[in-house]
Amino acid sequence: MNTRIICHKAVSLTREANKIATVWRGLGHNVVVEDYLTASINKSYDFELFIGACEKYALKRFDVLPNIVFYLTTEGKHNYNDYKPKHPIIAVSKFVRDMLIDSGYQVEDVVYHGFDLNWFNLSQANRPRLFGAKRMWLLHKIWTPRQRIDLIVESLKILKQKYNPSISLLDLGKPPLSFYLKGAYPSATYFLIPYLPDEFVVGSYKASDLYIHLSTSEGFGLTLLEALGCGIPSIYVDAPPMNEILPKSYGY
Repeated sequence: MNTRIICHKAVSLTREANKIATVWRGLGHNVVVEDYLTASINKSYDFELFIGACEKYALKRFDVLPNIVFYLTTEGKHNYNDYKPKHPIIAVSKFVRDMLIDSGYQVEDVVYHGFDLNWFNLSQANRPRLFGAKRMWLLHKIWTPRQRIDLIVESLKILKQKYNPSISLLDLGKPPLSFYLKGAYPSATYFLIPYLPDEFVVGSYKASDLYIHLSTSEGFGLTLLEALGCGIPSIYVDAPPMNEILPKSYGY
């Protein structure tokens, strides 16, 4: 079967697309993965899967394909539009499903994201210590207000005042979080990596002792699941969908 996965350019969704493609190739499918901004309107594929946000541009453009299914996430109401596709919609979480239904979309099913257990795993063997740090905390990249840099700043201030531990913070943010956080915790050591290739993602989790993810609006929260797969506890906001996919005993 000739299959195409059309994917939003977000890093986490690209990883999801490549994971699905690997599984399908193992089942005998001929699979290509293309970026949704450059994918052509090619009607020769036996099956096509769009992975991305609920955006009018993508839904309307690819809804003309005869064999497509939309696998949708969302990062808030700003993604919604007045275009309702005629082809099936699958949501990445019950949270996304309910929001889409409330906005007038028909959703066929919920299928959670996953991660590759051969890549993200609980093994403590060869756990790296980046930059020689004894205690490393990994910060969720912060690009928009919904990811709540203010909560991280306030949390660090409380931590500094009450306990004042010696910590190192691995900043994958863009723009860099450390610019905002040094005022809250000036004694911490900050390491800035503005871009991290996929092949180093697992290493960044395993080099950390704690993952901080304080976003209040996610479609799924795949990075929390990846941290769990690497055995790293997380601090996250008790809100859907994060508390939908994670056991309460896992994080804080």
